[in-house]
Amino acid sequence: MFVGGAAPFLPQQCLWLDEATQMTGLRLGPTGVARWLAGGEPHDTGQFRDRMPPLSYWLGWVWARAFGFDEASLRWFGVTCVAVAAALVYEAARLALGTASAWVAGLLFALCPAVIVLSVEIRAYPLFVLWSAVAFYGLVRLHATSPDERRATFAALALALSAAVSTHFFGAVLGGSMLATLLILAYRGAGRLRLIVGVGGVFAVTTASLLPFIIASFAYSKHGITPGVGYGPRLGGVKNMLVRLVNHGTLSVHRPVAIVAVAAAVVLIVLAIGAARSSRRPVVAVALTLGIGLLVVTAAKLALNTFDAASSNYNVWMRPGFCILLSAGIASQSRAVRRVAALAFGLLLVAQMSGAYQLAVHGNYFAHGPHRTIAELIRSLNTRDIAVVHDDPSHRFEFVYCPIRYELGPGLEHYELVHAPDGSTLVRDYPARRDVRPVTALPYRYLVVVRSELTNPTNLAARVRGGEGALGDGPLARALRTSGDWRSVSERLAVAYIITAKIDLFDCCRPPRQDAPRVTRLKPTAHATTSKMRTY
Repeated sequence: MFVGGAAPFLPQQCLWLDEATQMTGLRLGPTGVARWLAGGEPHDTGQFRDRMPPLSYWLGWVWARAFGFDEASLRWFGVTCVAVAAALVYEAARLALGTASAWVAGLLFALCPAVIVLSVEIRAYPLFVLWSAVAFYGLVRLHATSPDERRATFAALALALSAAVSTHFFGAVLGGSMLATLLILAYRGAGRLRLIVGVGGVFAVTTASLLPFIIASFAYSKHGITPGVGYGPRLGGVKNMLVRLVNHGTLSVHRPVAIVAVAAAVVLIVLAIGAARSSRRPVVAVALTLGIGLLVVTAAKLALNTFDAASSNYNVWMRPGFCILLSAGIASQSRAVRRVAALAFGLLLVAQMSGAYQLAVHGNYFAHGPHRTIAELIRSLNTRDIAVVHDDPSHRFEFVYCPIRYELGPGLEHYELVHAPDGSTLVRDYPARRDVRPVTALPYRYLVVVRSELTNPTNLAARVRGGEGALGDGPLARALRTSGDWRSVSERLAVAYIITAKIDLFDCCRPPRQDAPRVTRLKPTAHATTSKMRTY
């Protein structure tokens, strides 16, 4: 069922800044990407540096060697990882609570729109979800099987936690929370302290081996505290993270659906707390791990405002355990509780299926951004005499630039808007930022002018319901329209989940200059690693 939900959305997803970084890193090879992630060998890739540990790159490279380096193949790698995770969530709930709860946990995980969207990412997150599911399965198995079977489970748990932190640094939150849970329950007589210390030792050694990557990540990030931002907004970020465990933009297309989903999840959580109090030790272990992790994330969010410790992506490790926890009410000994849990589960499942339907039918709205629309437009012109102009005073255009730079190569020239003191519309080449000139004087046959804006989830839902709406011209497009040298050929609006863009194509009307510079020929998939762009 999960694959059936992910397959229709996969071809509608489009390349994104972070994915361009990941695919660039995959082409550096296992040793090259390790040096790159550790801050060495400043490959001039034209992409941002990543801040991840190397395991997702290494396993992605193995997959790509077997099935291809193309975008679709790498998206199926993520789907495969999350499909295995869905099976593990089912099995963990079955061990802890029985078959009925297993179906509840498995379906809530498999048909969750957020899980479907995450599964097709060419990033570390699908693999991180897999290791998290393995870890929660191991945690449940430790408290649901006989002591004679626990030694192998402890070894598997050590490997899962080590793999998690080697995939994403928030694996440290997962590992620390789970080890703290094991120690607490062992103190209460439910574990073997020596084996727990062994798991902690393996996890600590693995984390220490990642020190070069951790140092490089901090050096790149330079996090701190932004003055004037109170604790209220920071706690609001934690609240939003918890809501997103249930809610997703696809549910907000019809607001009552989102409200019903959140309300049903709250009921299931309350029932799960009752199940934990009834001495179901696997449920206690899962709930305690999630609670400790939530405390750590909240403390980090309060201490470091410029670092979004409450990011939903960073905390995807919670999702397998959260789905197991939601299924606990179905296993209650009380018939009334089971009926309430079944009703809440049915409402939540219908809401999630509504979101999965939106992804299948309107998946282009919930894709990353306008990359595919822009790339298809440029290819359709079949010319070398073209440039992209980013009509955006902020740096949002980098979300558009990076995937285009990855797919079409360094031969396609880009220009960014420059604020001139006299208010004139100037541009400069990007990323070199050396050549400043009026936009109307650019020496190309065609200009693709892109104005980007962050997509508000409320506005996105309104556009899905009633049409795409409009996005006005930026200063560069207005200057070209009023110039006698340029003619507007087409206008397009690409509405997407994160970035919405207005895309204007202009054709030059003036006679061509014989000495005008021309861009090099575009390649269909020119993933060159050399350009004049500085390395981030």
